[in-house]
Amino acid sequence: MDARVQTTLRLPNQLYRELKVVLDQHLVEFDSLNDLAVAALDQFIRRLREQQIDAEFAQMADDPHYANESRILAGEFARSDWEALQVTEGKGPGSATR
Repeated sequence: MDARVQTTLRLPNQLYRELKVVLDQHLVEFDSLNDLAVAALDQFIRRLREQQIDAEFAQMADDPHYANESRILAGEFARSDWEALQVTEGKGPGSATR
């Protein structure tokens, strides 16, 4: 497990009361507010990273150099892609049914 850092959170009163109800009624798998906060913050960071990756891929769609490289690669694999499709559809060499 990673080393832990001690910190303090100031939560709005209403949020704190709602979280206490969730924990007291065992509506989540966590036993403490700390564990719940760590899990929630971890999930927040994961979503943020995913959004950053999505944004980078979105930028690639507008990149002419990337588009050209993609076309070149697609052309280089066109024959093998076609052969694989034929095999999966049972029409080409190596397929179970000819």
